[in-house]
Amino acid sequence: MIEEWRKSSPPAPFALRLERLWNAIDSTEPGQALCTEVQLFASEGKSKEQIQALLHWLLQRVRCGVGFRQAEEDAILDVLDGVAGWCQAAARLVPEEEVL
Repeated sequence: MIEEWRKSSPPAPFALRLERLWNAIDSTEPGQALCTEVQLFASEGKSKEQIQALLHWLLQRVRCGVGFRQAEEDAILDVLDGVAGWCQAAARLVPEEEVL
């Protein structure tokens, strides 16, 4: 069951995926589960900025929630690094957009 603080709405393009995001965070491997979701979002055409907004929204909810767990925050921050490109090229989760 989703706790009350988790019921606020994420950024619009992701509202239908809310349950999957919380399941990823609650999994035994939250970092890997979030990476999978992010890669799915990117393959569906979501922009890097949209995905970053979602992860920042999720991070805020995790930090403010009852039963805060450092591992959840760390997983989200690691995935944010992979989305932003603050990692080795092989670890990037969202391809760089082409500049014309």
